[in-house]
Amino acid sequence: MSKLKRIILPNYCYFVTTVVKDRKKLLLDLTICSLLLEDLKFYRKKYNFGLHAYLIMPDHLHLLLSLKENGDISQVMHDFKSHSAQEITELRESNGHII
Repeated sequence: MSKLKRIILPNYCYFVTTVVKDRKKLLLDLTICSLLLEDLKFYRKKYNFGLHAYLIMPDHLHLLLSLKENGDISQVMHDFKSHSAQEITELRESNGHII
């Protein structure tokens, strides 16, 4: 299967949707939502992107963001999702949930 070419345009607005693995409704948990918001805040500062809007649904997340010069949407989302997944897994394991 061929990989679609990504077009990176600085100062453009991107609509991003990311889904929880197996569409589990983990985002009903307010602690997990707070964790995601803190991670968004951190990566927004790290990558200097504009966050115009977000919507957290039970099993997915919508973001409306714009990148500055030399921004890479793939890198931003990779880092955000990787770190958030790790934190959510650790949180759930510490509370006795099986992932």
